[in-house]
Formats: sequence, C-alpha cells, structure tokens
Amino acid sequence: MRRKLTVLLMAAMVASFAVGCSNSDSSEASGASGSASGPVSGTGETPLAPKRIGILMLTGQSESQTIWAENTEAAATSLGWSTVVKDGQNNPQVWSQQAEQLVAEKVDAILTMGIDAPTITPALQSAKAAGIPVIATDITVDPTGSELFAANYSDNDAVLGEALASYAMDKTPGAKVVAQNLSVVYGADQYTKSAVARFKELGGDVQDVTDLDIANVTESFGKTATALVQSHPDADYLLSPADVAPILDLPALQQAGNTSTTLLARYDLPSTLKYIRSGAKVAVVAANTHRTNLQAIDSLAAYFASQKPIPRTYPNDDFESKVIDESNAPAEGQVYDFDALLEQFKTKWASEYKINA
Repeated sequence: MRRKLTVLLMAAMVASFAVGCSNSDSSEASGASGSASGPVSGTGETPLAPKRIGILMLTGQSESQTIWAENTEAAATSLGWSTVVKDGQNNPQVWSQQAEQLVAEKVDAILTMGIDAPTITPALQSAKAAGIPVIATDITVDPTGSELFAANYSDNDAVLGEALASYAMDKTPGAKVVAQNLSVVYGADQYTKSAVARFKELGGDVQDVTDLDIANVTESFGKTATALVQSHPDADYLLSPADVAPILDLPALQQAGNTSTTLLARYDLPSTLKYIRSGAKVAVVAANTHRTNLQAIDSLAAYFASQKPIPRTYPNDDFESKVIDESNAPAEGQVYDFDALLEQFKTKWASEYKINA
C-alpha cells in the first residue's frame, strides 16, 4: 500500500506542475496488482514448491523501483510464491540493515535493486553462508564484491547514458551541457560518466557536473538543478541520472525562471511521460528494464525446481533502449509493456512446472 501511495503522490506532483508552454519499512504480500491474479495453471511435470522472496529497494521514493517491486510481486505470485519488500530509504546503512533482516527472516532468495556489494557486504556474506541466493537486478552493480551476488541481471547503464548524449548532440550540435551525478550508486555513475564522455566525443561543451547528496537526495535534486542553470544560464541540457529528476528538477527549473534548458533523464515512467505529453522540455532514455526481475524469478524457479545453477548473466538477454521525447511518446501506457512480457514468462512457466501453491 505504501508503494502505491508513493506513486499516487508522484502523480499529484506532476498534476500540480505548471508546464511552461501551457510508513512502514517493509511489506509482505502473496500477490500484487498487474496481470497476475494467482498462480499459473501449469501443465509441466517438474514440481515447484512455494517460496518466499525478499525484495530490497534502494529507495521506496523511486517511482521506477516501486513499479519494479510490484511487478516482481506479480511474477512471484504467478509461481505461487510470496514476497517481502524492504525499503532502503536512500541510506546505505539502512540497505545493510534491511538485507540482514531478510536473511534473519529466512527468505528463500533476495533480489536487490540498484545496491552495490560494498555497501551490504556483511549481509551478502550472511546470505551466502545461509544458502540464500542474492540476485542484483535492474541496474549494473559495482564489480567490487560482485562475486557475492549469484547474478546481476540489468540494463547496460553506460549505453543508456551514451544514447541520451547522442540524441542531444544530434538535435543540438555543439550543445552546452550541465549534469547531476549519483556517484555512490555504480550504475548511475556509469550512466553519467558515459554520457559525459559521449558529449565530449561529439563536440559538446560539458560545463559542470555536480554530485547529488544521497543523505538528502530529494532536496539535493532541486538545489543542484537550480545552481547549475543559474551558473550556466546558456546550458542547452541538464543531464540527470535518476528517475525522480523530472518530478524534482523541472519545478526547480521553472522556479528559477529557466525556459530554455531541456532535462535529460532515464526510464519511461508514468509521471515522466505525463510531463512529456504536456509539452515539458524533457527527454528520457527508456529501456525494457522490466525483463530483469522476470529473468531473476525465472532463474530462481529453475534453481529451486531442478537445482540448475543460477547463470551469472541471463542467457540471450534482449536488452533494448529508446530515447523518448514529445515526437514519439506513446499516447498512453509505457514504452515497454510489462504485462505482455509477464504473459510470455507465464506461458513458459506453465509448460515447465507443476505449481504447488
């Protein structure tokens, strides 16, 4: 419920934005909203017993992670599994505490979203000792300590950053650029650094890069956006590494009186697409990130049902990305449809497993 309220609050913030041209820490569930109303009716011969999956979000304030967590719950429900969701609250200390709590609760597996191994090393070691596989999903994790994860199924964050930079330079040759970074999160850092490198490679003028303060990240977005465009009023683009950037940066730019800088962010979130459809100066790089949590659930099903080793990277991964602006934003829904992808996996699981819900 808390996660749904978070999304509703984000939608309310979008609705209140005037476009320039016009608590609990965890929740447990046996189901989730979406196309999965219960376990699939499997015709397969391999029994699959009920399992309990822990989901650790970097922060419940993230619209993308809220959606990913609810989608993962829907996928788990399809297999007759239950879930325990923990909110890391944008705090490395809380990430570690919540990961340790999932181990103490004796979940059968853990999925982490955007959390690097060095920040939760003791918990990962405890999970490994307890025989609990931990799969990092959605975002590329720091190679340091990554062997403690059973796998990392994620987008290529560097490619996402490069795609946005190439798009911007194609539209605005010689573009002036300022950027926010979130260096404490490896995948976000790779996204920003790769984008900056591509801008420079293509002749862009990267005027400033400011690191966000994760301890006060919500306030930090607006403050750094304001400072960047005030110091560089001729900036064509503001690059940001996080999904919440449109909700937090666009109002800050408006309040600063900036009407010329286009925000570049990532993920085709409902709130961001609403901004784009309303004519706000924002473009995003969308990806089929939904697939990574479905891949994790799929690998765990094979592991639990048949003792198949969990592959470090998902075989034949079909990572896709696309830059979205006012010219190609879908009239409704997201660019990449989770429900359609879930149905593909449900068909696969129904043919492989006898679900013992």
